[in-house]
Parts: sequence; C-alpha cells; structure tokens
Amino acid sequence: MDGVRAEMIKEGGVTALEWLVHGELLGEYYNHRFGLDFRCLRFPGVISSDTQPGGGTTGEFAHNMYYLIITEPIFTLSLHEQRTQLKIKLTNLSTDYAVQIFHDAINGQHFECYLRPDARLPMMYIDDCLRALWEMLVAPEDMLKFRTYNVTAMSFTPEEIVAAVREHFPDLQASYRPDSRQDIADTWPEVFDDTEARIDWGWKHDYDLKAMCQIMFNNLRIQHKITA
Repeated sequence: MDGVRAEMIKEGGVTALEWLVHGELLGEYYNHRFGLDFRCLRFPGVISSDTQPGGGTTGEFAHNMYYLIITEPIFTLSLHEQRTQLKIKLTNLSTDYAVQIFHDAINGQHFECYLRPDARLPMMYIDDCLRALWEMLVAPEDMLKFRTYNVTAMSFTPEEIVAAVREHFPDLQASYRPDSRQDIADTWPEVFDDTEARIDWGWKHDYDLKAMCQIMFNNLRIQHKITA
C-alpha cells in the first residue's frame, strides 16, 4: 500500500480491504472497457536485508495481502536499481519478525517473537519479488488469463525459521510472546495460492527457506563488516 497506514484509508467507512479490491476492479474495468494493459501482483510477506524491521505486514497496516500496481516501467532498471526504487515500499511491507530474527542472530541478541511458534504465514525473498514483477511485466498479454495474480515462494512458522537460522547461529535464543499482531496474522491464509501465475506465465520461485537464510546472512555479514 506504499506506506499508507490502514487508518488513513478508512475515511467514509471504506476499509483497507475494500480500497485494495476497488483498485483491482477498477484496473480490470479499464482493461475490458478501454483496453488498458493493467497488471497487478499480490505478494505475501516480502523479506529483505535492505530494510530494517518496522511497520510490517502483521503490524498496523492492512490485514490482507498487499500488492503493487506498476505505473512506471521499472523493468528497464538493473536489479540494484529496482531494489532501491522499492526500498521504501518494502520497509512498510516486510513481515517484521521474519526480518528481525536475522538481525538478532547476527548481533548475538535474544529473539522474541510476537506470534505463536506454529503461526504459519506465506513469505517471499526480495529477489523473487522483483523477478516476479519483471516476468509479469514482460509476459505477452495473450498469456494472461487474469489481470491480477498472486505470487509467493514459501510458507513457514516462527519455530521453523528459528530452526533454519540456528543452522547458521546455533546459540540463538528464542522465545514467543504473542500479542495483538497474532490476531491480524490469523486473518492471513497459511498458504498463498499462486497456481495461476505458475501456469499462465511460468512463475517459479528461486528461494526457499534454506536458500533465503543463506543469502540473508551473506548480505548482513557484508553490511555489518563481519569477515568470519
């Protein structure tokens, strides 16, 4: 939602979900009525080492999946430039706990999760997110049966990512203290169905949980200037 707080779009009784659905339906209308090449992607929690945890998907933003409507051709940019262009969005769209754990582990800090250990949520690494944008933007229009697609890569629980992180930092200490954000997480699907994207334009993720942990720590070691 480009950093728009949920409470800012509730004026006049319009909820965040209604606002998002309105955007999708309006785009589909302009496609059918005027031939506008409208393309929209819905993402799960997007994880990146480029941003600090804060404000994430299970925080004060909309309870539903978020999406990006592309209005400018970012596919002409390099991967680094794309990451820079989307950095502000992803600061608000990242799922906090799944980013915080990497920072806590590499800094030798205790990780406290605000969700239940078994709270399964769909996730995606930033590079897969950007590649999905690219692939949908350049896909021939006759391949697109829909104007809005789901894309995802993996689903995991807090206890599963803790186990994966301990493969790199065995001494990581973790505890669970569910708060009101658990109620919001409960409104999410455990698995985000992106079958149509995989069938129609060949979407396929590169990063599972293990691969994401490896590249996250590789990047954070560079950022923290850790050579060991």
